[in-house]
Amino acid sequence: MRGLGKDDIQIKKISSLILKSNKKFILIFFILFTSSIFFSKNIINHKIPIPQIGKTKNSFKLVEEAERLSIEEVNMATNYGFKTASLLMDRGDNKLRPQVIIDELGSKRYRYIATKGEGSKTRKQVEREAEEIEKKIRTSRRRTKNLLKMLRDVGVTVAIGNPGKAGAAAVWSPKIQTIKISRQKMEEGSQAVLRVLNHEGIHVAQSCKNGGINYKPIPLGLKLSPSEIYRKQIASKIYEKSSKQIKKLEKEAYSYEFSNQSTLYLIKKECERKRAFES
Repeated sequence: MRGLGKDDIQIKKISSLILKSNKKFILIFFILFTSSIFFSKNIINHKIPIPQIGKTKNSFKLVEEAERLSIEEVNMATNYGFKTASLLMDRGDNKLRPQVIIDELGSKRYRYIATKGEGSKTRKQVEREAEEIEKKIRTSRRRTKNLLKMLRDVGVTVAIGNPGKAGAAAVWSPKIQTIKISRQKMEEGSQAVLRVLNHEGIHVAQSCKNGGINYKPIPLGLKLSPSEIYRKQIASKIYEKSSKQIKKLEKEAYSYEFSNQSTLYLIKKECERKRAFES
């Protein structure tokens, strides 16, 4: 029997190394394969949080205008909508207008609503007051149109509809970017409508101050009117369960609801700036 030569010994060593290398390769491959299965299962089972674009805890999703109103509600910032609004406002305005009564002989006299303690008026006095009333109505309608246009331009819908809050004449909802004014308030006349629209317009500006028309309102930091202006309203049942923050927002709105110029300025300042930034 012949013994192993040098070449045979060398071949055996090489074979042993190859075998060991193969074992290591197989072991590494097995570890990698099982690990890949484990991690892939974890990746599949892991839920990746998907951010809701355009929405935060202080804001709401922007709603398409066509989806903001029900069938019964009317968008005031349209030709049909403003005609409808005008007819409703006429009901209140007509109560302020002196009525001309002509008898069978052609004589003209006026019927008007006198304030408490007021004496009788001459024909000229009534006619002069009638002109003043018409001027106030025209001014209120013009200012209402301008405010409607500005609100529409910043993306806000103004509708005749149910405010959805007991006792409220109107409500601003950043959730659907809409102001809703009740039919009852519309029927109080042009001046009453302008006043309530100014009020809700301030709330729109408060929302824009916080980030946009789809954001919850925050105070603008305005100087408030004397408390006599809003004390009665804030003490009413509508706000009895409201937070201090809500009452602060309302105090600002009540302080400036008589100033159409201030409302236009604040909406322009807060809302148009946000739209320019977004675009």
